[in-house]
Amino acid sequence: MQVSVHLNFNGDCRQAMETYCELMNGEIVSMTTFGEAPAGEEVPDDWQDKIVHATMSLGGVVVATADIPPERYQPPQGFYMFVELEIQTRLVEHSMRLQEAVRSKCLSGRRSGPSDSGWTSIASGYPGK
Repeated sequence: MQVSVHLNFNGDCRQAMETYCELMNGEIVSMTTFGEAPAGEEVPDDWQDKIVHATMSLGGVVVATADIPPERYQPPQGFYMFVELEIQTRLVEHSMRLQEAVRSKCLSGRRSGPSDSGWTSIASGYPGK
């Protein structure tokens, strides 16, 4: 079984990807802005640098991401999924490192809980914007 992961963001996709890759020793595989896309000249100026499609590799899992225009973006609605397959030592180490980094770097002095950012629920309460 192969699982596809796709995360939508409200304009902060690049920042989220960079943070995930830093915290989980991941790699940005590809990143295309709206301005670089074939219909880039039709995109408003303030969205030229937003991400139309990107992929990152986190511990061997490829995650697709994108910024969703404000009129179409919907914040996370409380969806939660837990899948337990075979846990490998490397994934456990990544998880432990992410949890510690989120506690020390992302949450210090900030509230935890949901926000309008797609990466809130993934990073255990990272408040995003």
